[in-house]
Amino acid sequence: MKIFSQLEQFPTDRPIYLTIGSYDGIHVGHQHIISAMVLTAQENNGCAVVLTFSNHPLTVINPRRGPKLILTSDEKKQRLSKLGVDAIIDLPFTKELAEISGSEFSELIKKYLRPREIFVGPDCTFGKNGEGSPELLRKAGLNVSIFPAVQFDGHAVSSTAIRNMIAQGKMNRVAQMLGRAYTLSGIVVDGLKRGRGLGYPTINVDFPVSKVEPAFGVYVARVNIAGTLYAGVANYGMSPTIDVNKLRLEVFIFDFDQMIYGEYVEVQLLKMIRTEAVFDSIADLKAQMREDVEQAKRYLQNIQRQQQ
Repeated sequence: MKIFSQLEQFPTDRPIYLTIGSYDGIHVGHQHIISAMVLTAQENNGCAVVLTFSNHPLTVINPRRGPKLILTSDEKKQRLSKLGVDAIIDLPFTKELAEISGSEFSELIKKYLRPREIFVGPDCTFGKNGEGSPELLRKAGLNVSIFPAVQFDGHAVSSTAIRNMIAQGKMNRVAQMLGRAYTLSGIVVDGLKRGRGLGYPTINVDFPVSKVEPAFGVYVARVNIAGTLYAGVANYGMSPTIDVNKLRLEVFIFDFDQMIYGEYVEVQLLKMIRTEAVFDSIADLKAQMREDVEQAKRYLQNIQRQQQ
């Protein structure tokens, strides 16, 4: 998959099939549009292209409303590559770009890309004040296919709804809307080693602050380490019982004793077991941790049985 940062750079030696959007999250609705575009491009020996932004437009238009990210820019690129996209035009969203009208932006797409077909959702907007629409693209003489929103529980799947669910710890619903588990990725860093003293050694993961934070609590988790998935229990929060006044993502990985400081890992949060709590004693905390581990193992066993 090739990546470009300017419209002017893009080669037009093959028929271009295009989709436009921020695509934060690449949820099931996004996947529906992108998969249709990729299939059409493959059937016509074309190039499947995603025109997106390296930063969320609201970080420029209204920084106070700039949302936390479901996917970082690098994670988004990896996800698009897995969906079969041939190229990404990853435009930096600037104040200058924010001032371009919807009509002007449509003409730029027509001039530099000459797409055979554009694939968008019903709420696609672009240009100054979001005035651009699928109909405006059509007025510019472009061929546009509009896909209906994917519904979940009677509502359109959206990145905003997914962020709210993550913040509430409702990971089952998040996974249904994303089509996969929500993941926090980062480098394993040195911790206080309190878990080791409790009999549950953990890894501490330093994930980007730009990501949506899950609710404080304990989660059933899977950890991807160098391509191998391991089961475990993750805790995100302040660890109030042992007086750690710092946000931490800690994971106890079952049957794992390797030293992996400095390695990049991906932590998939599958289900919240409980919210963060303060315990009267370390003994009470250890008893609860034992129950957390057993509950996580039962949950994972049920998933395994359902998949057989």
